[in-house]
Amino acid sequence: MAQLIGKAAMPVPRLKKALMMFNGEEDAIAEFLDIYEQCADDAQLPKTERVKFMFRYIDQSQCLTFEAFEGYANEDWDVFSVAIKEAFGGVFQTKQCMRAALDTFIHTSAAKVITTDTKLRIYHRDFQGKAAYLINNKQLSEKDAAHYYWFGFHPSTQEQLERRLGIIKPDHPLEKLFAIADVYKAGCYIFNSSTFHRVLPSVLPTPNVSIQSPGVTGDSQVVKKTVRLPSELLSDVTDLLQKLHPLP
Repeated sequence: MAQLIGKAAMPVPRLKKALMMFNGEEDAIAEFLDIYEQCADDAQLPKTERVKFMFRYIDQSQCLTFEAFEGYANEDWDVFSVAIKEAFGGVFQTKQCMRAALDTFIHTSAAKVITTDTKLRIYHRDFQGKAAYLINNKQLSEKDAAHYYWFGFHPSTQEQLERRLGIIKPDHPLEKLFAIADVYKAGCYIFNSSTFHRVLPSVLPTPNVSIQSPGVTGDSQVVKKTVRLPSELLSDVTDLLQKLHPLP
């Protein structure tokens, strides 16, 4: 069966799983425009047909507003889509600012090495706070969010996480990103401050690296002692020294 392209491949309006209808709600315009462009790209709908075809998904009460936008009369999609974004500027500016803030956060975080569970929780909490808006507004996919989350870690931290994830997820395809929840779980295990090797038992004395003889207060001391050897041993030692170093 031949694959449908163009208008025939576009979603049917008002069906349950179809492209949403835009009814003039300003907060919905960014998502509506993104989905429409994705559908048009997938259907290989020519740009020369996208302007007029878009009105199948616009509520009748909004048609006159969109017909007034630049690019409508000559069906220039590039000009028309820019005009839409300018008309609803506040929404699109918020989207751009939030994405830029996330980009900056990831770049800054990747330069820091995480060494404690506290630092891990701070990173995780800050990431969720910045990504949540984009995810909830369909401006950041779960896959892209996982990509951002992973590359917000320092390369050395990534190596630690990868080793742990290889243990808890041995069958995970190497070409696929790990879910954010799995990465965070691995990090919690690695940097857990309660891990046995990070807690000194109370029954052990505190190690003392400075060892001194009783009564010695200086950094060092030369000790001289006179040792008396038995006469038989002294005679043997004397003979040996003469053999090694004979007198002239």
